[in-house]
Amino acid sequence: MIALGPFTAFLIVLLLIPPLQHEKWKGPINIRLHDIFPVEKWKLVLQDKNASRFIFGYTAHSLERFASRSWIVAFFVFCTFTSGEVFFGSHNSSWSD
Repeated sequence: MIALGPFTAFLIVLLLIPPLQHEKWKGPINIRLHDIFPVEKWKLVLQDKNASRFIFGYTAHSLERFASRSWIVAFFVFCTFTSGEVFFGSHNSSWSD
């Protein structure tokens, strides 16, 4: 269901956005692999010590966030079993009073 958003955007661009009328845009569009993955330009950015510190710091932060979101359900289940309480969102007759 979530994939319908990008697919709908693709259809809108394909069907409703007119092509550019400019002399630069005549002829076929050639997309090369090194245009999509500009490794040489990435190397230039990573040579800058300040930029590479920010990049690697943000990468570590993103991996940490991903790990915490991945393990949070297991943590809640563990807490539920060790405490003997009812898991949040489960039916509890005392809540319906």
